[in-house]
Amino acid sequence: MISLEIAWLRRLSPYLTILLASSFQPTLPAIADVDFSSASEIGSLVPLENQTVLGTPLFREAPQIALPVLKTSLFETHSILPAQPELQGFVSITEPDKIPNPSQLIDRLIEVAVSRDTERDTINSKAHFHNKKWTRFLGRSKDMLEFMTSYQGFESSSEGADVILGEKLKLKSRAAIEFVRQKKLDSAHTQLTCALMEVATGLGLSDEQMKLQAIENGLQEMIPLVGKEEADQTVESMIAWSQHQTGTAINFEQRPMDVLAVRNKSRAMLASSLSDDSVVKSIEARLHRFNHINNFSRAAAKFINTTMSIVAFSPTLASPAAQTAEFLFVACTGGPEEKKLLKEVYLDRCFESRFERLNQEIGMSINNYNSAILTHNAVLYRCSQSVMERLTTPEKVASLIGGSTQLIDPPRKVFAERI
Repeated sequence: MISLEIAWLRRLSPYLTILLASSFQPTLPAIADVDFSSASEIGSLVPLENQTVLGTPLFREAPQIALPVLKTSLFETHSILPAQPELQGFVSITEPDKIPNPSQLIDRLIEVAVSRDTERDTINSKAHFHNKKWTRFLGRSKDMLEFMTSYQGFESSSEGADVILGEKLKLKSRAAIEFVRQKKLDSAHTQLTCALMEVATGLGLSDEQMKLQAIENGLQEMIPLVGKEEADQTVESMIAWSQHQTGTAINFEQRPMDVLAVRNKSRAMLASSLSDDSVVKSIEARLHRFNHINNFSRAAAKFINTTMSIVAFSPTLASPAAQTAEFLFVACTGGPEEKKLLKEVYLDRCFESRFERLNQEIGMSINNYNSAILTHNAVLYRCSQSVMERLTTPEKVASLIGGSTQLIDPPRKVFAERI
């Protein structure tokens, strides 16, 4: 019990001074009854070391309390903080190599734009429905029923015209869903690339008013797709990236490209990009299923279809047998030809969307590259170069920038090459 009381007294030792002071405070006369004109009366109230302070007019307005001199506590005291406290923390340093370049920023913006698409859930649910096995089997059955009875009337030709003109896009097949997805993705990619180049143009200008206006224009172009917060973060990333882009290693004295040079380099870069693009390769491989057919298969299909059609007109039991054989042959070879043509129309529209995106982005990058040389805009120069390297490869871009229109490893002619 005694040791417990001693422990409590040790804990209360820092407060004993205040407690004793309040207990033994002497009774002092009211401050209004004291005549401060006499120094002896002042000295009777306070210690000598405070008399000089109280003699000034500033301290005469407030009453002072004199505390008696107390002895040092006999208990051992411990400081809460160590004598030399050590502060711990961290400092964040952004290295130039860790800052995302414009191409990486575009990829991030595309992911955000896709996640914010208001029609994403509808498209995903439709895609999930049409990717089921029983749905695909039902679709093939409907195609064969159309082959037998033509119950759809003009629907196939009407759907093909709607896809070509872009007037109606109904999500009623896998091909239609793939086309809508591709069209949305390519459109967003082109718009965000243009917005980022606009920001890069502003960051490289010396005029503050024109600089702020260009950055604001690019920001407003991004906001509808990615939102205000992501757009502001992208502009901050571009500002951080632009601070490491100097014009010391850029030869602004080089001759800018003329009209013919721009056209030739755009065509060369577009051909290279088409040959290396994964989406174009996928569309090409799927179309090869329809045109890469050997001569024996072509001749056999012509013979079988012609023979079965003629036999089907005979007024014998061979007629239903021929019709059944023709039905099975069409079912085993991918369905009716009009349905194959409709799928090819959708694939052509997918390629057209991809081709338009690559063509526009290559044209923007080369034109902005040329403009950066004319205006000595180092940020726009590096941004255009980054976009071009993403569309092809750094080696091919270096070959084009160097003045040659012949790329390293010239690409073979891609399918439907429209240049």
